[in-house]
Amino acid sequence: GGAIEVEIHQEAEQLRLIVADDGPGFPGTLLREGIRPFASNKEQGTGLGLAMVRRFVRNLGGEIQLRNLTPHGAQVSLLLPCPNPRAEGEEAAHGG
Repeated sequence: GGAIEVEIHQEAEQLRLIVADDGPGFPGTLLREGIRPFASNKEQGTGLGLAMVRRFVRNLGGEIQLRNLTPHGAQVSLLLPCPNPRAEGEEAAHGG
């Protein structure tokens, strides 16, 4: 098994979740054509994993980004809306 790294960053009113591995990376067709349901280069793959993640993320008003790492590996970034809870608390306290 290879290594998997997960990072989470708060950026303004967005949350960025980054998952990276040290595997062979994404196939070029996936990076060029985008995520398509039922498209997989894995023998036992259904092609639904990333398609389901993309749908979930878009339903939340976010976006998904795929890229290959150098010299090898893949990275998935999820950018999700995440209002600043401190700002919301301040608005509520001031009647906003």
